[in-house]
Amino acid sequence: MLDATGQLNAGLVIWRDAASHVTVVPELGSATAYAMARAALDRALVSDCTTAKGLLQESVTQPAGPDASFAAGMASALCLDTESAKRNLADLTKGAPQLQAAKVFYIPDLTAAIQWKSGDAAGAIAKLQGIKQDDPTAMAPYLRGLIHLALNQPLATLQDLQPLQQHHGLMVLGNPMIYSMVEFQAGKAYAASGDARNATMSYKNFLTYWANADPGNAMVAEATAHTN
Repeated sequence: MLDATGQLNAGLVIWRDAASHVTVVPELGSATAYAMARAALDRALVSDCTTAKGLLQESVTQPAGPDASFAAGMASALCLDTESAKRNLADLTKGAPQLQAAKVFYIPDLTAAIQWKSGDAAGAIAKLQGIKQDDPTAMAPYLRGLIHLALNQPLATLQDLQPLQQHHGLMVLGNPMIYSMVEFQAGKAYAASGDARNATMSYKNFLTYWANADPGNAMVAEATAHTN
């Protein structure tokens, strides 16, 4: 939860502490991998790829379950390490084809992220649009929003993100990090579309969640600049 409020330094201490406690129990090796992969993904989501890649490297020898493989793969893809992401995708495809979450969410989402970061944005969007997303906390709508924003299509971005904003309670409970990022990216999309009023509202929502963020955070500075 600390990561989702911009307290990334304190959050990293918690993730490392959790990983160190389970490392001493061989049977819990996959929990170590998950803690480090989840920490890496949270940092990849805020473009701190140096830290994200370092965390993934630290846990590379630990056995990883499907949740850890997905988080690690998505972090790698967002940080442009598509070769590592492909290895995680192969692990998911080989090791968890019978797992519903892997088939419905993890494999398609990670495939699309790799396509996007490999230069095939159109293919990534098509992949994500083909995913049945009944769960408003799923990552596919957010990924679509990021891709459309990168393509300078802010109105399409807002179509992707607004349903996530409307499911505020479920998002905060199910995926608080994504929810805070949704508000930030919606602010960028509104600003790019010329809607200053809604841009300010989204940025203010983001700043509310990140009121205790680490000092000097660039995202907080950008959001604050649009609300003054």
